[in-house]
Amino acid sequence: MFQRLPTASLTVADLLSSKFRFVVPAYQRSYSWTRDEAGQLLADLVSGAGLDEQDAAEPDHFFGTLLLMDPSPAGWPELRGPSTPRVLEIVDGQQRLVTLSILAAVLRDLDRAPESEQWSRLDSVLAAPGTGQPGQLPRRQRLEMRGKDRAFFERFVAVPGATVDVPLSASSSAVGSHPIVEVRELFLHELGSVAPDQRRRLAAYLCDRAHFVVIFSTDMDRAHKFFEVLNDRGRPLLRSDILKAEVLSGLPPGTSGAVVDAWDAASAGLGQNFDRFFSHLKAVHGQARPQVISAVRTLVADAGGPEPFVLGTLAPMAAAYLKIVDSAGRGSDLPIAMQRHLVNLGRLSGEDWVPAAIVTLRAISDHNPDGEAYLAEIDRMAYLMRLLLIGADKRMRRFAPLVSAIRAGKSFAASAPLFEFTREEQRNISFNLKALWRRSPLFSKLILLRLSDEIDGGFARRDPAHWSVEHVLPQRPAINSEWRRLFPDAESREAMTQCLGNLVLVSQRQNEAARNQDFEGKREIYERGDPNVPTLNLIDDVVAARQWGPAEVLARENRLLLLLSRSLRLQLAAPALVC
Repeated sequence: MFQRLPTASLTVADLLSSKFRFVVPAYQRSYSWTRDEAGQLLADLVSGAGLDEQDAAEPDHFFGTLLLMDPSPAGWPELRGPSTPRVLEIVDGQQRLVTLSILAAVLRDLDRAPESEQWSRLDSVLAAPGTGQPGQLPRRQRLEMRGKDRAFFERFVAVPGATVDVPLSASSSAVGSHPIVEVRELFLHELGSVAPDQRRRLAAYLCDRAHFVVIFSTDMDRAHKFFEVLNDRGRPLLRSDILKAEVLSGLPPGTSGAVVDAWDAASAGLGQNFDRFFSHLKAVHGQARPQVISAVRTLVADAGGPEPFVLGTLAPMAAAYLKIVDSAGRGSDLPIAMQRHLVNLGRLSGEDWVPAAIVTLRAISDHNPDGEAYLAEIDRMAYLMRLLLIGADKRMRRFAPLVSAIRAGKSFAASAPLFEFTREEQRNISFNLKALWRRSPLFSKLILLRLSDEIDGGFARRDPAHWSVEHVLPQRPAINSEWRRLFPDAESREAMTQCLGNLVLVSQRQNEAARNQDFEGKREIYERGDPNVPTLNLIDDVVAARQWGPAEVLARENRLLLLLSRSLRLQLAAPALVC
């Protein structure tokens, strides 16, 4: 007899409730989402919750389909009222569930109020009761991962306070590159500067308005077959497909040829990036509403119809975006200086800078003489805002008037106030630079790569993943080591450990080999290099040093900060020049 697969639409709060616990089965791969996927998930939630503009909030957010395996024959549990807690295996959806759990943990820990309703609610997403006696139930992780992922998740995420009270500086450098920790650091960076009431709105939206369609199976063969259908069969219907059908249907008979060709050329050029392009196109034109399809309808109407929209707006903007997408390649026809700015920008997680870059490249194609200067300022602004440690929504709001100014054809000089950073902001940047690795390990790597390019006097299309940040003075030197004799004061030693002058870029293999060795051992590893990863000139002054004491750290700190201040036109406050 045919048996239907039980399905239900569940909010995050219903799904991650006392009714369920989840395990990652042995056949699943490890957690592998990067900052890009996690950043997009967070950006979608922030937009849906209306944190940027409350009137533009969406009534709900759909996370897609979740496929779960229930080995027990008890059937679907009642969501309302008592039922036996169920342990479910995740067949499809592990990456999303883990990412949402990390986000819930960060929102919980930033709240820092265990007595609050929000704290309790978010913690219940992370923890489920055990099966002991009433009043003596041990805390149990709601999501049980496997292998090394389990230890990382429990130590750096799941335990109350872990995301803010367990810093990476307490661990080896390899920890900072683990995907779970990278995503944790991204969420802390993006949400740390968000106002508490905004975080509460986001938490409520996550719990009550975000939902999955959940499919249960009690048979592994059926679950596997359904997984194949979900992931491998057919071509997904994209937002760009819907837009193409709607926009081109409005063309008068006999006029569609050139317009269809222009649309198809843009789609073919951008490939999988074409769908994302429409979100940037919406932002370029100041459309704050999160619904892309309705926003594009407005753009079509404003342009005067489908033909002027496709030929006069979509095609040239898509060509500009293609230059951004291809910035990591070697086929660009842009001047070297402009390619360098796009490579710098392309290393950043998030795309808050992309609308400004699109209108700039469009202006350059229209022979605007200020285009190159604008692109240089976008590069500078993007990095300075990261040094300020402000979130994506604030960065987007700061770029918005610049986008409007470029579209309006304002001269570079007339737009100068948009590029200014206040004295207070520059003081904050100086403060953050004193311990940048601790505050943002991934961005500290990008700053070091930028400095390497400055030293070289050019740039290279380097993948940041090939290098690891190494502390010359180790973060945890042995009690009887030479390091503690050279740096006897604990507070001063910690400051010098974290400052920019003590950081180098080496391969992960070199980093693991160097660890807590004395300076001679480290210098030999640096000088020997790694045949699989190029040695950067950034490390030359360290290799040339005879010893590594306070004087050497401070001298290199001053050199690097001076170089950075020239690159970013930054007036560093005096305290930043000492560790």
